[in-house]
Amino acid sequence: MKRPFLTGAVVAFATAIASGVLAAPPATAESSKTVASGAVTRDFTVQGTFRSADIKRCLIVFLSGTAKADWAEIQMIPSYTNNYDTTTYYSLYSPRLYRPRLAVLVYDKCGSGRKLKKLTQLTFRQSYYATLCTENVSIGLSASTSFSVGLSVTPSCGRVKVAERESFSQKKRSDYVQSHTGTVITWKLVDEVRTSPSAAKDMKVCIDPFVYVNAAVGGNFDNGDVNFKALCLKYPS
Repeated sequence: MKRPFLTGAVVAFATAIASGVLAAPPATAESSKTVASGAVTRDFTVQGTFRSADIKRCLIVFLSGTAKADWAEIQMIPSYTNNYDTTTYYSLYSPRLYRPRLAVLVYDKCGSGRKLKKLTQLTFRQSYYATLCTENVSIGLSASTSFSVGLSVTPSCGRVKVAERESFSQKKRSDYVQSHTGTVITWKLVDEVRTSPSAAKDMKVCIDPFVYVNAAVGGNFDNGDVNFKALCLKYPS
C-alpha cells in the first residue's frame, strides 16, 4: 500500500489521533471539530496449506480472530487572520487484532479422501505485520498475552517489525491449537489520510498474517511458511 504524501499540518493532525490524544491543531488552524467517528470491525477465519512429501503429511492451518480499526472525519477550522479554507480530513488508523487463534489439522494428503495422521512433534509460529511495510511502526500488546514484538523477514515487506507467538509440542497429535483469548495487538499509526470524500471510500488498512511450521514424523523433518491473504478494513461508505 503506497502511503499518501502528507503536508506538515496533516502530519501534526495524524500524529495526534494516532497517539489517542488530539493535540492542539496545526499553526494554520484555530480549532478542530470531529464531524463523525467510529470503528470498523471484521471477524475472520482464513485457511492455508503446508504440503510435505518428505514427511508424507498435509497440514491445514487456520487463523481466526477479530480485526478492528478506527476512523474519523475531522474539520480543521482556520484562524480568521489567514485566508485558508476549512479542510475536512478523513482518516483510518490504529488497526488492531483481537483474540488471534491458530489451529492445525494434520492429514496424510491434501486431496479428497484424506485421513487424519499424527506428527511426532511440531513447532508453529503465527506472525502479523502492517502491510505499510515500515520498520518504524510501534506495536502495542495487551498485558495478558504471550505474543512478543521483534524484527522478522516477512513474505511481502522484507524485514519489518512483527507481533508473533511460537509454540512447540512433542505430543503425537493430529491437531494443535494456539489460543489467545485476552490478547489485543495494536499498530499505533495513521495508515491513511485523505481530503476527499470519494477518495476516503477507497481507503483501507491491512494486517498481513503468516505462519511458520516445522513438523516431524519420526526422524524426518520439514518446515516452511504458510501465507494468507491480508486482513483488510475499509473506511465506511
